[in-house]
Amino acid sequence: MDEVIVTGSRIASPNATSTSPVQVVTREEMQVSGKHDVTDLIAQLPQNFTNDLGQDLGNRTPGLTTAGGVATANLRGLGPNRTLVLVDGRRLGIGSPYTFIQAPAPDLDQIPTALVERVEVVTGGASATYGSDAIGGVVNFIMKKNFEGFQVDASFGGNWHDNHNSYVQDAIRDVGGTPLTGTSTDGQTISVGTETYIVPLVTVVESLQPQAQDIRTIAGQARMLRVRDDYLPLIDLAAFYMLSDGRLSDGRLSDGMPSHGIHRSANPAMAVIVEADGQRLALEVDELLGQQQVVVKNLETNYRRVPGVSGATILGDGRVALIVDPDGVAHAQLLAAAA
Repeated sequence: MDEVIVTGSRIASPNATSTSPVQVVTREEMQVSGKHDVTDLIAQLPQNFTNDLGQDLGNRTPGLTTAGGVATANLRGLGPNRTLVLVDGRRLGIGSPYTFIQAPAPDLDQIPTALVERVEVVTGGASATYGSDAIGGVVNFIMKKNFEGFQVDASFGGNWHDNHNSYVQDAIRDVGGTPLTGTSTDGQTISVGTETYIVPLVTVVESLQPQAQDIRTIAGQARMLRVRDDYLPLIDLAAFYMLSDGRLSDGRLSDGMPSHGIHRSANPAMAVIVEADGQRLALEVDELLGQQQVVVKNLETNYRRVPGVSGATILGDGRVALIVDPDGVAHAQLLAAAA
């Protein structure tokens, strides 16, 4: 047999029997896209427009207090209230009771993504069939009919390129920019005095607010922090990095020597527990500012080696922040204890 010609098929094709073009998004296409939200899935369709009403229609605000908090479909840019949303052929009701919304429409977040079998989108007007609600088009969510048990989904992602990609660096230079170089890492941003530092997130065990009764002083110098059943060395980063505002508990300026016996107050504001050099340390900081991914520049190559610092990065506001080296801090703490 050299050739098989199929002249007919019983497989239903929406475009073969409809008066308007129908785009079908299958379950397999949803899984390949990696989208876990119905809104993100609809946003990929070229027929769907972002809202231009000056309202947040992206489920980031509560609909009872502001004009928004709903995720809508807006085919052909005619407004969410001109796009009909169906679930198994039945109309989905208005998603928000807030009357200030200029274009009330169904909330797509009412539809569980895991139960969607496919999505059929009528890209042409369907007002002759459904009325004025369907001038922009129709989105019909076909749900699974035989779902039993439970379903667990997981996904992961990674950088498409690193900061040493010559193609991307050349593209940035072509438009007059300066490409970033270095390595990227996730870090915990902390505030120490007036300075900002980054602690590599991979070394952070936990963060806590110490209580005065949990701090002990050994031999009149070394401070230890009790964390549950363990006592950890408590290191004041302001004194370690010789900041000008590092003070002794009586208000006198510290001499700036990296010693665990120097501290600014008897009760630190926050403590970051890190894993360093095979042990755990408690780093005394003033405030936790959040977590972010930063590009690390090697400080030793561009400047010189600094104890307790593994590199530097540039923050979003243009300021330079040093990257804390927990291993270096632990090593200096051991040398200070042995001195």
